[in-house]
Amino acid sequence: MPPKYRVGRAQGSWAGEARARTRTAAFLTAAGACALAAALIGFLPARIVFALIAVACAVRAAAGRRVRLEMDLYSVRVRFGILPASVVRLPLRTIRSVHAGEARRGRALLRPGPAVVFTLVSGRTLPVSVPDPEAARVAYERIRAKHG
Repeated sequence: MPPKYRVGRAQGSWAGEARARTRTAAFLTAAGACALAAALIGFLPARIVFALIAVACAVRAAAGRRVRLEMDLYSVRVRFGILPASVVRLPLRTIRSVHAGEARRGRALLRPGPAVVFTLVSGRTLPVSVPDPEAARVAYERIRAKHG
């Protein structure tokens, strides 16, 4: 999904989204196989174990498949996964610098590679996977200039 500028909210808003290129079908196949094994096995503890594995595989297939980065005049929001609690909100005053680069590990990384990296006033960093990290950095600088 290409980055887009929203007109309805605050001018200067920016949003970008990255999707993972992992094997979702493999997790769904494993979930189906475990669910089938749980239904066919007569031994109760084994049924429970297979049912729990099936649920874990299904949740893994659904969660964490995308990261969405939203910026407006007041804050930067990073949404990852499908759960509403998986949102990180950073007020602009807590961000010291932003640069586009390569990242290997991070909470909002779908895969090692290109990311926009937020350095916070506290010294912590938050790398975020986006398709075009340089466009995200430029959008942040433009928004920061409007904010003052």
